[in-house]
Amino acid sequence: MRGLSEPDVFLTTDLVIKNRLHALHQLAQRPIESTKSYRQIAKHISQQVSPWGSYLTFQLWDENPLTSIQE
Repeated sequence: MRGLSEPDVFLTTDLVIKNRLHALHQLAQRPIESTKSYRQIAKHISQQVSPWGSYLTFQLWDENPLTSIQE
């Protein structure tokens, strides 16, 4: 991604990314109900953050959205 000079790689199939997106939607009280709706949401997010998808991937890997709530 960054090391390969690819700034727009948003890994929507990565397990951590899936879990983070599910957690964020749960937090917003809009849970993701199906695989199909997850794909649509992930595609929309990917389009919105383009050309910086790799940076969002790293941010989601690094930050747990529930950490600040649990503390």
